[in-house]
Amino acid sequence: MKRKRLIYILVFVLLILMNGYILLHRNEGFKYYPLKTYSEIYQADSSFFIKNIFFTNDSVQFTFSMKPTADQYLLENKKVDVIGYSITFPLQKSFHEYTLMPADGRSKNIIFHIDHTENSPHNFTNEFLNSNIPGPEISTTPLHIWENGIHQ
Repeated sequence: MKRKRLIYILVFVLLILMNGYILLHRNEGFKYYPLKTYSEIYQADSSFFIKNIFFTNDSVQFTFSMKPTADQYLLENKKVDVIGYSITFPLQKSFHEYTLMPADGRSKNIIFHIDHTENSPHNFTNEFLNSNIPGPEISTTPLHIWENGIHQ
């Protein structure tokens, strides 16, 4: 009887020690983001994503969750500056693929597919189709596909 009680006590103490270890080390390897919204926290493989898109008649502005790795990008041999967390660049009419290449050559390209259709003079329908950067409230594919883009 004493032997059985001793085994129960040892198992109980062992369980308490295991739970204490798990409790103390539960966040190791994970970042803590106290100010993020629910949809921003649960992005697969990435904390860099599109937060907001703003279209005008002739340009688009993308605001990201964090500052892009390059300070300047090249779009068809034109320089596009990063201002804060945002990139603004001019749009071409109809469907177009925009590839922003980092000027320093050390970062990955950012690719956007946007349809910028003119319905009547100075009246446009803008449609953001996809990008190699995830946006909030969408399910993402593995990180290597976002970094390299989806080739058609």
